[in-house]
Amino acid sequence: MAPSNRSAKQRRKIRRIRITGWTALSSLLVTIVGFLVWAYTPYPDQPEGLRELYATEDIAWSIGPDLVVMGPAQQSGPLSGDALLFLPGARVSPHAYATTFYDVVAETGLTVILPRPTMNLALADGRSLEDFQALSPSTPISLVGGHSMGGVQACTLATNSGIERLILFASYCAVDLQDTEVDVLNVLASKDELIDRDAVVTARELMPQSYQEVTIDGASHASFGDYGPQGGDGIPTLSRTDAIEKVSDILLREIAR
Repeated sequence: MAPSNRSAKQRRKIRRIRITGWTALSSLLVTIVGFLVWAYTPYPDQPEGLRELYATEDIAWSIGPDLVVMGPAQQSGPLSGDALLFLPGARVSPHAYATTFYDVVAETGLTVILPRPTMNLALADGRSLEDFQALSPSTPISLVGGHSMGGVQACTLATNSGIERLILFASYCAVDLQDTEVDVLNVLASKDELIDRDAVVTARELMPQSYQEVTIDGASHASFGDYGPQGGDGIPTLSRTDAIEKVSDILLREIAR
């Protein structure tokens, strides 16, 4: 009788292990599917405004679903011949930043490359600077930048030779740039409730002497892109139009000199 009892107990134990294993696997699959759905569902574009913007002739546009390249219609301006690679925030379309950089491109001659990151998440994008350069090979990338998560990833690209400037919107670096000669500009927002303020403070210790930090009063985390409100963000007291005007003024003052 004892061997039979042990056999029954073993069967029950194996059955419990199998049930536990399948439950854990099912939960993992649900989590993975949920994450993929979240990642591949970006914030919506603003099609009417974009159609009007892309019809303007003072910018040379190269437009696709996963890439926007903005360049001067005429090669003139203090930044003519330079390109900025700018990485979007998590789940934000590259098209959301076309209005953000419109005045800067028109007035300085800077080319801006706005790619869609892998899975709409810049931190999941393993492309090198050379890979991004291939998206617009005619103008060398000498500036890199990004919004939120895109800025964190841009910091890792700033260590490449030939990079002179790093532009961050509502972001910070997790890599040490103290020994580089890169000029760093970080534009923050006073109503931003999504950024990790402690991380911003810690990151200052990793910055070169050139580091500059500017805060736009009344702007929120989502004020830097044209994609609507973002869950958990603060409520801006500055309109989107006014916020972008201030961003343009800051960029023109700091990078076009």
